[in-house]
Amino acid sequence: MTTSAPEISVIIPTYNYSGVLRYAIESVLAQTHTDFELLVIGDHCTDDTESVVRSFGDPRIRWHNLPINSGQKAVPCNKGLELSRGPYVAYLGQDDLWLPDHLETALRTIHAHDADIVYALTLDVALDGSVGLQGLSPTGEYIPNQMVNFISIMHRRDLMDDVGTWPEFSDIRQEPPHVLFRRVVERGKRFVCTDELTAIKIVSTRRNLYVDKPTETQHRLATEMRCPDFRYRMLTRVLKEASGRHPGLIKRFAELDHLEPGEGITRLREFKGLVRTPGHPPAAAEDADSAADIGSADFLSTYNHHRDITPLRYRMRLHHHHEVPQNGLFLGRGWSSRIEDSYGGVRRQLYDTAELVVTNPTNDVLVLCLDLTYIHPGGNTTAKLRVTDTKKRPVAEFPVGKRTMLALRLPLPDREPTTFHLSLIPDGPDGDAGPGYVEVFELEVVDVARDMFLHDDVRRLRNGGFTHARVERKWVLD
Repeated sequence: MTTSAPEISVIIPTYNYSGVLRYAIESVLAQTHTDFELLVIGDHCTDDTESVVRSFGDPRIRWHNLPINSGQKAVPCNKGLELSRGPYVAYLGQDDLWLPDHLETALRTIHAHDADIVYALTLDVALDGSVGLQGLSPTGEYIPNQMVNFISIMHRRDLMDDVGTWPEFSDIRQEPPHVLFRRVVERGKRFVCTDELTAIKIVSTRRNLYVDKPTETQHRLATEMRCPDFRYRMLTRVLKEASGRHPGLIKRFAELDHLEPGEGITRLREFKGLVRTPGHPPAAAEDADSAADIGSADFLSTYNHHRDITPLRYRMRLHHHHEVPQNGLFLGRGWSSRIEDSYGGVRRQLYDTAELVVTNPTNDVLVLCLDLTYIHPGGNTTAKLRVTDTKKRPVAEFPVGKRTMLALRLPLPDREPTTFHLSLIPDGPDGDAGPGYVEVFELEVVDVARDMFLHDDVRRLRNGGFTHARVERKWVLD
């Protein structure tokens, strides 16, 4: 054992799985930062784990076996904290791996940001070979309730004096890391991301894992990690798999079938300040679109998919019968491509201004219900959404934030197909806090002839009947 205190104490909790533990230890000993001690804490191991640990013959490794099995990581981790001597602490699972610069990168990030705790990007690798990524943060700091694996963190040892040690399952409902990280946030500690992929989590969902004790995945990854382009290849695989689950990641051509031949490039040239393409007359202003064009089945079919966020009953009439329904609600121009998640849910994104089209109204007013959320990569939690009518007259302006539901009146005095413009206005100095966007999950419209129907809809909104999602804000604008 070394006589002086090391800079970092590494803790590996383990239980009767020595075949994979060997690979974890090897990945610690391969670190570019070498001033560490490795504490391997057995949860009352009864197999050959001790002999495997001692076979490395490295004086930086210390072995301790608990006298009673606790059946969880928290108890061995807390014992490791008790035995640790370094001012910084990191953790690794018995079946997980670190890339060689994990400790070096984490320590550098703690010093650079004067952080109390840091976490690395973590590659999730399932036993079937599929991959994912944990730890991405648009701000570079921990997002409350974000899933971060304990193998990716490094913290100052004295942090635990303020937030407490690892909680045990018998005392909590959530997973121990979730509870511990919540304490970190509540006490105002600095919790930042290294923005580097340096940890590999083997997702062990296989039945009878501790009976079969497979080691193939660890062996394969330990070999592949030696390749210089390992991180690049893994991140490419993550993006490819993610694009299959999140089609919005795939850039697609804009739908321009509703334009005259050559009109798309003509508009683009004008937008960029160039002269019009020779032979093409000036494009008609978008505001000059007639009500008949806006409300036509061809126009609406261009912007509304069979599966979309607008009411199903109207989409069915549009796509199956090519009919424009009464009091219909459809998307116009300005929306992102349709995004469908792995659960079949659909959403659209609004970055600047987008249109909603009401077709063949039979009343002077309809009630529009929206289910949406505001997302800002810089961390701003609110913005405003402004609604104007065809003639750009204001209809409403309201704040949006985390999962907002609202109901508002849409005036239709002329009872003609009408386009409403939804414009995003970020909060901040001069109304500009940088790029953000709104994600809309559901749109609904209620046909009302008297106020009593509006009140019924408002009651339904307040009771959460509009959507099953958890809602942070509810606004009712009359």
